[in-house]
Amino acid sequence: MPILDKITKATQDVVRGAKDMTDTARQNSLIAEEEKRIPNLYMQIGKLYYETHEADQESQLGMLCLAIKAANERIAGYNEEIRKIKGAARCPSCGAEMPIDSFFCGSCGMKFEMAPVPHAPDIPAPPEAPLPAAVPVAPEVMQQPEPPPPPPEPVQPVSTEAVKRFCPSCGTQTDESVVFCKSCGTKQ
Repeated sequence: MPILDKITKATQDVVRGAKDMTDTARQNSLIAEEEKRIPNLYMQIGKLYYETHEADQESQLGMLCLAIKAANERIAGYNEEIRKIKGAARCPSCGAEMPIDSFFCGSCGMKFEMAPVPHAPDIPAPPEAPLPAAVPVAPEVMQQPEPPPPPPEPVQPVSTEAVKRFCPSCGTQTDESVVFCKSCGTKQ
């Protein structure tokens, strides 16, 4: 019997050890989850403080708020340069990215007085003659631009690129992701 008692005790010790390890692992997991939450909470506190004290320039924290504002302005400039490199513009109404030659936003359908002017990095515009910007104009004020001639029958795509489709109204080739034609503004 003493041997059976020793085996039983050893088994109980192993089971207790495994349970303790499982409980410890669970507690460590809960600790790790809470530790992950803390930086997010600090970030939320910082963001809230920034939003409420953005104009307070007298304190050291106010100086940090100014540094955040300057960094956000630089980021906006970098994003604008990326759009210029890609030949894209941003819709002033909804903010969607669109091809530079668009007369209408592909997401919200907003009409522009003229298509945004493409960026010419090697030839800067003189200061007295800035490039015109896309200006939104009410649809009843603008006349419809002459639609381009319809393209030949669409060919089924062979590559893995985005599937193209054609506007039923003017025949302009459009991406399947757009809601409105970039040339005539017709809902797709």
